[in-house]
Amino acid sequence: MTWFWLSIVVGIFFAASKIFARVVIKDEEDALAFTALHSLIAGTILLPLLIVHQRFPTQAITWLFFGIMVLLSFLSDWSSFKALQKTEVSLYQIVNQVGLVVALAGGFLFFAESITTAKIFAIVLITIGVVVALYDHQNIAWDVGIRWTVFSTVTSVLASMGSKRSLYDFSEVAFACVEMFTIAILCTTLMRGTAGARVRRVFQKQTWAISGSGVLFAASEVSFFYALSLGEASKVIPLTKTGLVFPLMGGIFLLGERKHLNKKISEFVNKQNILVNVVDVPALCNFIVPSLFKRGPLSISISKSGVS
Repeated sequence: MTWFWLSIVVGIFFAASKIFARVVIKDEEDALAFTALHSLIAGTILLPLLIVHQRFPTQAITWLFFGIMVLLSFLSDWSSFKALQKTEVSLYQIVNQVGLVVALAGGFLFFAESITTAKIFAIVLITIGVVVALYDHQNIAWDVGIRWTVFSTVTSVLASMGSKRSLYDFSEVAFACVEMFTIAILCTTLMRGTAGARVRRVFQKQTWAISGSGVLFAASEVSFFYALSLGEASKVIPLTKTGLVFPLMGGIFLLGERKHLNKKISEFVNKQNILVNVVDVPALCNFIVPSLFKRGPLSISISKSGVS
């Protein structure tokens, strides 16, 4: 399997893990405990594979890049969960596309990867898709959720650059496994003496969702590191964004992020001069259906103008 197909797989796994994470984190205030548990589950899943994929660096410079990458990955993971507390997963993934420009610049600056017409054209096409998707979110405000999303995206791409440099001496599985456990330890250290109770509370609240998110994230990370070791960062990272459609559809149909879908449907049918009624949203209706009381020849219509 080439870096191309691996990147596609990464996009699917990453999107699915964020949908699972949104299930937990939208009602959870402790993003740090979630990050610790999420990383611990992912590292544990990879631990058996480490037995047959052991290759660790012997050069100090590689460990230095690894340390920087882990710090950036921690900031990216933690801030992404902070973002998902406030932001719909579909909107999160749309805003996440700003990482494409960072990836193109980073590949050129750190690895002398060429900025080809094909790369620019691909990013332009994806950007057009993002603009179209954002049209569904016309009332976007630069709120705390969006700011966390942008911060998470930038740190994630920078961490990817550090990962590519470190993978010269690491095996992909060893790299992912050590990264996950190091992030979990870092989170635990920051929580000090409250780590055990906080992690248990998060796990007990949504056991299956957080377990699913951890497993998918482990698969995403290993696949991503394999893709990075085989292809250019400025090609691999944009391709992982092809998973955009999955969180969009997952957010709408699995997590109930339907309000924007209703708005688009209403706008479309209004242009076609078709009657439309969106329950409890008068602004999206061109007619309402009042309650009707009939008794013999008497008919009485009662309406609250769509308020309830």
